[in-house]
Amino acid sequence: FAEEEPDVRFATWAYTWSEIPPKSDFKFHDNVILYYNTIKLCPCHEYTDTTCSKNKNSSEYIKKWDSITNKLYLWEHTGSFGDAMAPMFDLDSINKNQRYFYENGVRGAFLNGRCDRPSNLMEVRAYLFNRLWRDPMMTDEEYNYRLNGFLEAYYGDAYKHVRNYIDTINEIGNVGCTDTHSKINNIAVIWETVLKGSHVQTCSSKFHFRDS
Repeated sequence: FAEEEPDVRFATWAYTWSEIPPKSDFKFHDNVILYYNTIKLCPCHEYTDTTCSKNKNSSEYIKKWDSITNKLYLWEHTGSFGDAMAPMFDLDSINKNQRYFYENGVRGAFLNGRCDRPSNLMEVRAYLFNRLWRDPMMTDEEYNYRLNGFLEAYYGDAYKHVRNYIDTINEIGNVGCTDTHSKINNIAVIWETVLKGSHVQTCSSKFHFRDS
């Protein structure tokens, strides 16, 4: 259709089973956009973490797709779709993930953060992703500065408690693997864990703990 409709772009998705790039060497036409979907990746760990069973291949997939298309975009799942208000364990890694995508040819992103319902810390996450896609090479120091600045502006005197909650769920998430559609059946256990500062012991079958 390139000759008939030179100004039209066609989008396709690397989604679930099709996230694996083809083995053969070929190139997409310049009028084809590819969206790489993060639905199956684990938000508990950096997407480049090869010790994470869900993320171990993603960096190679991204590099391969980048060699196939010059219009690589991201469909990033930024909220929990299994239990909308369940914690997302990724606020200590999203800055590194966006930096990695930028360095490997991703030109932009569609950020899918809710599914008919608000998600946990939705406003915080919207602000952070907005800043990161304006400056994907943001240092860790600036990222934490912007996170704390938003928390203080949005939550006022309570911001230190919210930051402590974020740090705690990040620590909890670092010991396990999940995905954005996992269902955490016993939310009370999560809150009890946050308050006690211990690790989660009970959760759905989709939340698998790695040996520590």
